[in-house]
Amino acid sequence: MDMRPSLHVLLPLLLATFIAIAHAETDTAAVPSPSLATYPTPAWTPVFPPPPPTPEWSSVSTPPPPALTPLSPPPPPPPAWTPVSSPPPPPQASPPPPPPPAWTPVANVNVQSIKQVGQFAVRIHALHVEVDLVFVKVVSCRTQPSSDGFIYQLVVAVTGSGAESPQYDAVVWGILGTMRWELRSFKPK
Repeated sequence: MDMRPSLHVLLPLLLATFIAIAHAETDTAAVPSPSLATYPTPAWTPVFPPPPPTPEWSSVSTPPPPALTPLSPPPPPPPAWTPVSSPPPPPQASPPPPPPPAWTPVANVNVQSIKQVGQFAVRIHALHVEVDLVFVKVVSCRTQPSSDGFIYQLVVAVTGSGAESPQYDAVVWGILGTMRWELRSFKPK
């Protein structure tokens, strides 16, 4: 079966379409486009009513100053300058640390603790420089407390083949009753 439309059906449809297009062009061309001039502008009406007029007794200007009476003092004049706070004082320098305590001479150098300090100084120096030194005695001693112990300034007598002098000046720091000891210097006298 042939599904193609026949010419007698198509021809009236084409003619109707052509006529509709022609009438549409003439209908739209005859009507002018609207402009703003054709519409009337509405009158403006405020949304809020205007504020009421101010009464005569209230004025915007400042009121005149009160009259001075003989008993009232005159008002103070306005300041010509604004006071500024003075700068803070400079910080105080911390006081200097107190001087170290004075050296205290040891009255009896034959006390066991002072002998042990002298022996320590001789042994450590002999081990450090690898010489043969033998402790004989402490000739003199003085002490000074330090922050966490004592400083001992000694003169010790020694013998041995490595001795440059019979006496040495030694400085030892330590805390009695502990293992914390340090030989700070050991020089021939």
